[in-house]
Amino acid sequence: MKLSLFFIGLAAAGRKKPDPLPKDLAERLKELESKADTCADALQPRKSGKGVSRNITRKLDFIHTKAVVYCQFQNQKCRDEFGDPRPDGIKFMSEERPCECLDNVMIEYKKLFNKVKKTYDSQKGTDHRNNRDIVIAKSNVVREKLTDKHSCAF
Repeated sequence: MKLSLFFIGLAAAGRKKPDPLPKDLAERLKELESKADTCADALQPRKSGKGVSRNITRKLDFIHTKAVVYCQFQNQKCRDEFGDPRPDGIKFMSEERPCECLDNVMIEYKKLFNKVKKTYDSQKGTDHRNNRDIVIAKSNVVREKLTDKHSCAF
């Protein structure tokens, strides 16, 4: 019994404690981005003699973008540094440019269907009464008509 407690204590003592969150997350994100760029540039050339492929750099940029967005939604310092992505898009639709406003309205409807599908609580499933395909088709028709008949440029 005492021996098993000794081994449990030994195992618990050997675990690393998690690092505390950095005080400035925005600075950490910038540092990570610069390190990714520096390390990618320092890679050995490929067999073809070219430098690092865009395939790798695009993935690194994607990862950085997702980390920034996550930080923006979770931390005030990140929102201060990178901007607040949370404002409601409906408030920022300009009625002065009706073509752009209608296009934004249709985009917001598509987003609404996506958000509702992710947070469903229906017992019949996520696609019960989901007419998103029809909405997308109709919005494409509206967009074509705005372009043809009202000289809207998107």
